[in-house]
Amino acid sequence: MQSNSFHLYKVSPESMRTYVEGAANCAEEVPKNFREALTKANLSATELKELGRLRIARPAVDFAITVLLVALTPVLYRLLPNPFVFVICILLSLHCFSRFASMVHGSDHGNLFPDASANRWVGNLCAYFMGYTRAGHRAAHQVHHTHLNTVGDADRIWGAPDESVGTMVKTLAQDLFLISAIRRLMQYTQTDRKAYENSPWKKLSFRFVWRGIGTLLPVIPIQLALLGYYTVIAGPQYYLYFYVIPIMTLYPAIIRMRSMVEHSFPVGYVPAAENQSWVTRSTRANIFERFVVAPLDGHMHFEHHLLPGVPYYQLAQVHALIESRGMKIPSAPGYFSFLLEKWRLEKSMRLAITSGQ
Repeated sequence: MQSNSFHLYKVSPESMRTYVEGAANCAEEVPKNFREALTKANLSATELKELGRLRIARPAVDFAITVLLVALTPVLYRLLPNPFVFVICILLSLHCFSRFASMVHGSDHGNLFPDASANRWVGNLCAYFMGYTRAGHRAAHQVHHTHLNTVGDADRIWGAPDESVGTMVKTLAQDLFLISAIRRLMQYTQTDRKAYENSPWKKLSFRFVWRGIGTLLPVIPIQLALLGYYTVIAGPQYYLYFYVIPIMTLYPAIIRMRSMVEHSFPVGYVPAAENQSWVTRSTRANIFERFVVAPLDGHMHFEHHLLPGVPYYQLAQVHALIESRGMKIPSAPGYFSFLLEKWRLEKSMRLAITSGQ
């Protein structure tokens, strides 16, 4: 693997260490296949079986809590209608969106519930709350795992792995003006993995749009029920304020940020081959970040890519186990701190290049 090229630039050792710790060797540490994962993590078949054991109570409670929090959001604002609570309600909705997404994600991998029907039905319900279908999400997510960080990765909608923080900030406008949400929804209207297109908006047709509307029909009853509930509790406008607008603007911006933190290349790193592009890292997220950005242990992203068959509610066990075996887990110091440090390193690199010319 081509080594990281930080040494070519005038970057302080302290700044470099903060950002690089565990990240520079990500492409080497992420396995290309399941057998290699077992070798690197040194997990026995018995341990792996226990880590992959599916439960009923934990995901059922998580789903119930999430639905309850969705229901409590307009109630909270009706009881305390002030600007501070308004912001709290938006943050609470973002928390719920991330929880629903984690459960859809678990359902995609078939490791939400031990019963296949429960796995499918709860995954579908979570997806309907998010405004799309599980089948569409699953097709895109399979492409993400198969083509991680390469041109075939469906999640490149959130930016290329070598993208700078400055570019990411500029493209946040696409999130805030609904472009990203609409494009993502177009991706999720595709349920056929073989015919999947990462950028279907580039060749739209009436047939594609009509078929897409058909796939989204199951979403309508859930969203109408939410609208009716908000209308009774606080007013229909709050369905827009607390649900529709955040999920169409702020939530895509959060996903863009997460994508950069979890999958971007270290500054100066250029993979020599496609199989050296599988960079992924976990995040030592603070309480606020874990609440809004990555609830349900979503910050343990390296562990998920290492062992995608393990349910989200057992990733903490994976983390503890592989660390106890001496395996280095590539980690970011936090979502916002990672972006700030990466921006500083990129600025230092640009200054070093300029001064050397």
